[in-house]
This record gives sequence, structure tokens and C-alpha cells, in this order.
Amino acid sequence: MYMPKPELLVFMFGIFTVVAALAHLPERRSKFFMALFCLGLIAQALTHSVQYHFAVNNQKQVEAETAIALLAFAKDDIDLLKLTSRDPFIVGYWLWSRNQHEEAIQYLNRAIGEGKYVASSNYLLAVFFSEDGQGTLKNDFSECYKYLERALANNPGYAPAHYLLAQLYANANRITDALETLPKAVMPDRIGRMPCMDLNAPHHGIADKWANLRERPEFRNLQDRCRVIHGIKDVSARSQT
Repeated sequence: MYMPKPELLVFMFGIFTVVAALAHLPERRSKFFMALFCLGLIAQALTHSVQYHFAVNNQKQVEAETAIALLAFAKDDIDLLKLTSRDPFIVGYWLWSRNQHEEAIQYLNRAIGEGKYVASSNYLLAVFFSEDGQGTLKNDFSECYKYLERALANNPGYAPAHYLLAQLYANANRITDALETLPKAVMPDRIGRMPCMDLNAPHHGIADKWANLRERPEFRNLQDRCRVIHGIKDVSARSQT
């Protein structure tokens, strides 16, 4: 079934609005009034047309830049990425994935300042302030909470932020809060798949994020439900999905 692109739908509805405005012409009208009215309709039509073409061309530019960014990632070429990407978050994420956190933070803050990838950038900053160098949760989460709040204020449905927040609640033995937050992380379509995979992965000893929840029936039920939603069959299959 053919589904028109969102920008085309916006353009079509804009033109329909212009045409519908013709129905509001008064019966008695001067030539001057008619000229102004027609100029207004033409201006509206041109505006919608320009918006449509800008949206289409911008999408093509984004696709081209994404392809170059993927090439830079594949070649592990940070210089190419810095020279070709206009999104600081992409560069920041590359640096973050290579554990160059201090430099990555500069790019993440730039992304936030430009209003791009705001939730994702704040989430990574929250991760940075939640763990020590070995990946163990810190004792002081004040900075982490601040960035999580900013991430969720920008995108209330951002699953990774909910997942980290649930971990902090579980670590603080705030069981009710953790169980209320977890579904927001693991149940959403697509973006909840990775948190669901992690929720069902085996954890042992002091590395067990969910030691305070693991024996709760609500926790086990949530593990089962998110596996069904995301089509995750078992632990061995999860490592390959």
C-alpha cells in the first residue's frame, strides 16, 4: 500500500487550505480587495511549495551526510568524520564509543546547544556521571539525575534514559519506582529492544544491576513480556540478534 511522505502530505493540506479560502470570498468585493485576496492566496501557495521543496532537499542532504558518516565509522577515520559531519553528536558518539569521553563531552554539549540529539546527548552525559572508570555505579548520582531529567524533558519516551533511571532506582532500593520505570524502557517498539535484551541477559555477583528486583514476580513478568514484544527467544539467540 502506497503511503505518501509526510512532507508531501503537509504540502497537499497546505494547498487544500488555500483552495478552501476561496469559499470565504464576500459577495460584494472591490477590485482592490480581490487583488489583495489573490496575492494572499498566491503567497500562501508559494510558501507551501518552498517548504515542501526545502524538506525534500534537506532529507536528501541528511541521507548523503549519513552515508559519509557511516563510511567514516567503517574506516575508523575520526578526521574524515570531523571534516564532513555537521552534527556534533555524530563526532561525539564516535569519540564516546572509543572511550575518549573528555573530548566527546565537548561535542555532546555542542549538540545540545544546537538543539540536535538533545535526549541522546544528555543520556550519554548521564551515563558518564553515573559510573566510574570500571563501569561500576557511583555513590553520588546528583549529576546523573540532572542529565536524565533533561533527556526526558526533551523526549519523554526516550527508552535508554528510562532504563538508566530504573537502574539507579534499583541500586537505591527504590523498588516501586524501579518497577514503574522499567516498562517505559523495555516495552516501546524498536527503541525498547536493546534495553529488553540487556534486561534478560545474565548478570552475576556485584555486576548484577537488578539484584534487588530479580526475585520479584513483576520483574520476571516484564522480562517475559518484552521478549514476546521484541521477538527475543532466549539468551543464546539474543546474542545474535
